[in-house]
Amino acid sequence: MRKLIILSGFFLLGNYCLCQVNPLDEFNKERTNITKQSMAVLTGWGGLNLVYSGIAAGSASGSNQYFHRMNLIWGGVISSIGTLGFLLTKD
Repeated sequence: MRKLIILSGFFLLGNYCLCQVNPLDEFNKERTNITKQSMAVLTGWGGLNLVYSGIAAGSASGSNQYFHRMNLIWGGVISSIGTLGFLLTKD
């Protein structure tokens, strides 16, 4: 009987310990939200570079056209990094 009481006490104590709030959970949730927002902004910036440079490369000539082509490539790289970062961020 005494072993059953001690075992019940450990069981209740174990359940109480699981109910405690970990202070890092709130910090990690906030960090994840900031990371997702940052990656969304980065993806949007890359997307705008793709649109603007695509239009500008078609209407430019000479070295300006090469600049906009380079900017178009970097917009694709930035959009890819932002999209991967957003999708790989775990909740």
